Amino acid sequence: MLLLWTPAAALLSASVLYQAPVLLNHDVGLFLHGASRLLDGAALYRDVVEINPPGAFFLSLPPAAVARLTGLPAPAAMKAWVVLLVLLSGALCLHAARRTLTGVSPGVRACFLLALIALLLPAARDSFGQREHLLVILAMPYLVAAAGWGAGSPLDGRRALLVGGLAGCGVALKPHFLLLWASIELYLAATRGPASLWKRRENWGIALAGAAVALYLIVAAPDYFRRSLPLALGTYGLLNAPAVRLLLNPAALWTLGALVACYAVPPGPQLRFLRRVLAVGAVAVLAGAVVQRKGFDYHFYPAGALALLLITVVALDLAGRVEGMAWRVRRLFAAAAAALALLLAVQPRPPADSVVDTLLGVLNRPPAAETFVLFGLSEYPAFPTANYSPARWASRFSSVWFLPSLYAAGGRHGASSLYRRPPEMQPLERGLFEDLVTDFVRERPRVVMIDCNTAGIGGSGFDLVEYLSQDPRFAALWPSYQPVPVPHLHCMRIYRREG
Repeated sequence: MLLLWTPAAALLSASVLYQAPVLLNHDVGLFLHGASRLLDGAALYRDVVEINPPGAFFLSLPPAAVARLTGLPAPAAMKAWVVLLVLLSGALCLHAARRTLTGVSPGVRACFLLALIALLLPAARDSFGQREHLLVILAMPYLVAAAGWGAGSPLDGRRALLVGGLAGCGVALKPHFLLLWASIELYLAATRGPASLWKRRENWGIALAGAAVALYLIVAAPDYFRRSLPLALGTYGLLNAPAVRLLLNPAALWTLGALVACYAVPPGPQLRFLRRVLAVGAVAVLAGAVVQRKGFDYHFYPAGALALLLITVVALDLAGRVEGMAWRVRRLFAAAAAALALLLAVQPRPPADSVVDTLLGVLNRPPAAETFVLFGLSEYPAFPTANYSPARWASRFSSVWFLPSLYAAGGRHGASSLYRRPPEMQPLERGLFEDLVTDFVRERPRVVMIDCNTAGIGGSGFDLVEYLSQDPRFAALWPSYQPVPVPHLHCMRIYRREG
């Protein structure tokens, strides 16, 4: 077993060192910032406006708290937290496999862990810490336990409850993730009887996690229903991608290939149910990615990860039935893990993000800015810039991503100018407009950055400053801002408040 555990440790260490200098993903940075604001006493969906359920903020609370208590940079604390979750997930997967997949050899379990480490750490790449990444990390022990239940070897009660609770935290990150849980439980109900739905302690844990999130939204965060949900329903559809782009994503092709391999290689008795659970899971998370209709690569990470894991299990299953092949496959896995660890160790440092670096330079230019805001059409580059800068983010919004949807059919709609005047705005736009101006006037950010892509809102010629200047409060404050020349940023206007 030393043949496999040594490369596993090397791969884990090399993956951590490789990921350490990489900038935090913008969405991850946003949730980490939101968690820090919650620690300050801010109200989610009122003081931090976001359309996602609260799960990602809750999972970011531990690193935010550790960073605050220890002085550790928050991005480093977040990455360490994700690695700890990977270690916990791997340990629970091994425990569940030993307890429930009793016919599987220790060598096969170690090869499975090697593949899992590779898929959860280096293969995550830009998805590191994203909600989809966290889903796979937190749901993996649940999938192994589900295979054990299908084989007639359920996990013991307390550990099953823990595994279910972790899976529930993952499933609660997005409504689309419910497809994974529903598909696995429908499969188990079909194979082991419908009583499995309430007998499985894993489902108790998932239900408790879901109930906790629902209770929080109803009691502590009613603005989710009053503000964030209408915002999502009224604006987010503009970002939908063409169906062809969704179906031709590499993860969809990997899933198809994994299903073909699963069908072509007859299953052995030891890994039969693990193969089926992974196949059902891969199809479910692929469906979840397609249903979101955005085409973002990280949406497809779970499908790609489960598909590759399924191919790995099929290969291990086949090798175990060919005389003398199992030992060769274990050596191959060990060599592949060692090679990947070496490759990660000798990789050059990831290239710097020139945009974020330039923005940080602007904020740190003496006298350093105390507060800033960036009006753009996405969270990037405001985040992760805000996570690495000592300057405080000065808005409840991460961007003005919602404006293109509000003006998708052109801004006039019978108005006398490109922009709807406040009395002409629908309640949704009027509320967003008021919040943008209120934050600006209250915070008086030292530095203001405006992405030039905002000029394309509603077709062309949209001037965000002119739009916000329809409010007298903004119009009175804006003359105190002067342009800051930044030669290397061709698509960003930067202003600094004097006095």
